[in-house]
Amino acid sequence: MDALGRWGVRWIPELGDEDLDPHLLLWDMHRNVDLCDFDPGYPEYASVEGDLRTLTMVWRGDLSWPEALRSGRLEVDGQPRAASNVPWLGQGSFATVPRLAGQAAPVRAAVTATVV
Repeated sequence: MDALGRWGVRWIPELGDEDLDPHLLLWDMHRNVDLCDFDPGYPEYASVEGDLRTLTMVWRGDLSWPEALRSGRLEVDGQPRAASNVPWLGQGSFATVPRLAGQAAPVRAAVTATVV
């Protein structure tokens, strides 16, 4: 599966709208961090808002976390300490896969995590 994922990122540079899947994105993210696609009833300390394409681009390494924030494509809201630590979201394991010539190079975001 890993080889197939790497192949897809390398040879399919941009996903079409029909390829974007919020449940698949959250499932992949969940392998690295504890995420929910429903409200489990715990207090919310920070939230990330953005469209599915932008979140997918950040996760794939096509767009850096800082650039997504600067451009307004992603917004973080919440308690200051928690909101400043949201970049722990990171990127998926395929974010560093080299792209074909002429495609945008993968962007690896440096992230740190602090449990709040």
